[in-house]
Amino acid sequence: MKPIRVVIIGGGTAGWMTAAGLVGVLGPRIATVSLVESAEIGIVGVGEATLPHIRAFNTRLGIDEAAMMKATGATFKLGIEFRDWARLGDSYIHPFGAFGHDVDGVGFHHYLARVGRLDDLQDHSLPVVAARQARFAPPADDPRSLLSTFGYAYQFDATRYAPFLRSYA
Repeated sequence: MKPIRVVIIGGGTAGWMTAAGLVGVLGPRIATVSLVESAEIGIVGVGEATLPHIRAFNTRLGIDEAAMMKATGATFKLGIEFRDWARLGDSYIHPFGAFGHDVDGVGFHHYLARVGRLDDLQDHSLPVVAARQARFAPPADDPRSLLSTFGYAYQFDATRYAPFLRSYA
């Protein structure tokens, strides 16, 4: 059977993620992938804020985490911080992990609310506490361990991630 031909119009992170994904999953026997981009348009020069799903994407393609981080200037990311979201001076970290532990199917935050301590919720999240202390270690594999209750993502330079994926694709 002749491979299908896929043409992607536009590069940058989105275009090269699409191309790398198709090449990595389908392979050249199933599809040939071409990407058309303009050197005049370039890549938007901002830091790329990712979610933990990008790790699954990179892993599925066999991308080495250390090599990707070095090539893109990446740092580990344990959540997303929102500043001045509800009111000026307010700060909240949305973690890539759990808050406390549910008890009998009831969310931990309900127990804190019941005792009037919902403002302490951030103190009951391992990724929030680690992020506040600028600490990181990969999650544990043992699901019984507290150290397995979070995920992570990356913050990297988008102008370097797209060329990294271009070399892969």
